[in-house]
Amino acid sequence: MHVNAYHLTVFSTQSPEERIHLPRTQEAEAMQEELLNYEIKISDAGHDTYGAFKTGKHDDLVTALGFRVFYADKLRVAPGIAAL
Repeated sequence: MHVNAYHLTVFSTQSPEERIHLPRTQEAEAMQEELLNYEIKISDAGHDTYGAFKTGKHDDLVTALGFRVFYADKLRVAPGIAAL
């Protein structure tokens, strides 16, 4: 199944405090930092690009979260169940 970056970003960036509940761990702090650094850029030609564009910033956890939320919504998996 092809997943467009737009769909991942919509699920990853809309109301993260309501969509996910992060524990107080070092990994969760890294996720929060990545969520805060995640951006959407649209070129003059209308092309969209998604990610953490600042030097030294990462977006792999946000992308992984986007996949998880996208597929959970697609498959209607109950929150908190890792069915993937």
